[in-house]
Amino acid sequence: MKHFIQWLVIFSLIILGLFVMTYSGIVARINEADFTKISFVIIALFLLQSFRIGIDLFRGGIIEEKLINSAYFFAESFTKLGFIGTIAGFIYALYHTFTGINIADMASTQTALIAMATGIGTALYTTITGLVCSLLIRIQLYNYEKDR
Repeated sequence: MKHFIQWLVIFSLIILGLFVMTYSGIVARINEADFTKISFVIIALFLLQSFRIGIDLFRGGIIEEKLINSAYFFAESFTKLGFIGTIAGFIYALYHTFTGINIADMASTQTALIAMATGIGTALYTTITGLVCSLLIRIQLYNYEKDR
């Protein structure tokens, strides 16, 4: 039960962080900037994986080895999904910047710059979401494995 209580404290802090991010408008900015919505896929998978860890800890305090392996797989996958979003964002930014720009026309230049900002926003938000979610899953697993 000790591991479950520690997990519950960690998970409660994570949920509190999500509420603060929502209240401060960060989630809305991510929604606006991330046209791929990969950030939200990462967050949803992270929450599901966290619940799986918590449920196993609640049931007996022991996490099966296959769940630990699965959790590490997801932690690595979050990082990779974040990098996929990074690449998609940069492709979007570069494509729209160089195909839609006409130096003589100020409106097309503004449109190209907006597209570039959207692409870079996607790149950065998906990267940070993947890295943070990966780190938070690893913290939950470390909490369990440190006393094993």
